[in-house]
Amino acid sequence: MAAKDGLSFVAIFSYKATDATELSFEKGDVLKLECRLDPDWAEGSKGDKKGLFPLCLTVGTEASCPIKPELRVRARQAYMPKQSDHLSFITGDELLVTWRGSELWEGKIKQKVGLFPPSHVDPILSPRPPRPSPTEPYAVAIADFQGVESDELSFHVWDRVGLRRRIDANWWEGSHATTVGIFPIKFVRVVVDLNTRPQGVPADAPRARVLFNYEALEADDLALSEGDVVALVKRLDADWFRGYSLADPSQRPGIFPASHVEIIKALPDDPHTKHAPKRPAPPSAAPSKATPTLSPAPVPAPTTHSHAPSPVPRPADQPAARAAATPLVVPGQGKTATAIRPRLEPRRPAPPAQAGSRFSHADSPAPASTGTGSAAATPTPGPSITPRMPAPRAHSSYTPASTPSAPAPAPAP
Repeated sequence: MAAKDGLSFVAIFSYKATDATELSFEKGDVLKLECRLDPDWAEGSKGDKKGLFPLCLTVGTEASCPIKPELRVRARQAYMPKQSDHLSFITGDELLVTWRGSELWEGKIKQKVGLFPPSHVDPILSPRPPRPSPTEPYAVAIADFQGVESDELSFHVWDRVGLRRRIDANWWEGSHATTVGIFPIKFVRVVVDLNTRPQGVPADAPRARVLFNYEALEADDLALSEGDVVALVKRLDADWFRGYSLADPSQRPGIFPASHVEIIKALPDDPHTKHAPKRPAPPSAAPSKATPTLSPAPVPAPTTHSHAPSPVPRPADQPAARAAATPLVVPGQGKTATAIRPRLEPRRPAPPAQAGSRFSHADSPAPASTGTGSAAATPTPGPSITPRMPAPRAHSSYTPASTPSAPAPAPAP
């Protein structure tokens, strides 16, 4: 289903934010959706305030809303009804809500389905994903895309897709939730482009100092000059960063090897940054007169590096595992095309889980009716797909494995 010019959701529970990245709201408030980070959490706004909020505590204001949040609840007190069409449960049972009414809800426990009062249950919130940096390049899906190969990124309309790099004019590499893959650019609306440079850089923004010169070898590389300071936008994997130079305002953002820089201020929640232990302070007491004066020991000269470290293979650039052309299904058109596909290995780490519920129960939720599932049941036709045919790129110190050639025909007898 194609994205409209904004979606609105009404809160059926109250929610209190736990930090500045979340959005607080009361039952009945209307929230505007900006994008969806995963099936359970979204980024949106209420008035002039923006933040993350759990989708399961809301319902679309229109019946045609393509996003149907799935609500799971946990019983906080037992319910033993006499009516045959009601659902009985004990404290701690988990239910899947299949319908919401003004006074009663319908739920499911395993194979049992029945009605129950919502005052007996509390919502179950999934762990919240980290809020992306506002300077990180990203796009919003305008149509569902189902990947055909294992290296393609699948997503639904209104999903947020982080942009990593361009493969060619029609295919990009990106990420959604914890998955990395490639996708056709026609299925997304770019919000922050890869070449967009922030207007201002906060004094406490993540940054690094360049230790070695680095010559840009690809179109999306960032050239480095020794001694310059670069702002860090995102860590692509253990060996590569995306950022931009603070010394040259005209330089566009790009990627560069982590081995060529020294971290001044690390990116938040970066699992690859190792913090060195603090050096003990020297003793402040002066030697007494009775203590003989000792001459200082010779200090060894610092070790110098005459050559910069060799960069490792670029992020997700792995040798093609298959050279034969494979069919590519074009959604909504029933056609196939042929494309040579490089295999791109996902390397993005999973976000840290944050436990705990931050909601207040509503005794009489607003009348609403929803289905189950976090997205539309069947994807609707999206834009046509241009077959991708990029060749694996080679780094100066990295040569992709060559594709084995076909065996020579046997000589005629």
